[in-house]
Amino acid sequence: MILGHNGQKITEDFYVHPVPDDLIQAHTSVLSRGDVLLPSSGNAARQRPTKYLLKLAIQEQPNWRELGRRYQMTDAGVRKMAKRYGLLDVYYESLQGSCERSAIQ
Repeated sequence: MILGHNGQKITEDFYVHPVPDDLIQAHTSVLSRGDVLLPSSGNAARQRPTKYLLKLAIQEQPNWRELGRRYQMTDAGVRKMAKRYGLLDVYYESLQGSCERSAIQ
């Protein structure tokens, strides 16, 4: 009211901005739970797997989370890369094969 705005949202939009320390604090809690994978070395660029290497890794271990850990990516990132490479069929075939092998044992 003192500033002459119609509502609180207008004041927030103009005057409230995140401070870098606040952002770090907000993300630290997520990192401490282990929900986010950090690159092992600071600013070094992560190497993305080639189509061939990703295909072999999928056939060896059809698990998005484990593949994400292997390549220091999120599981969604690995899925997107597999989709871009056209490897989703390989994943589902490998997953079906691993289920059949475990059922036989």
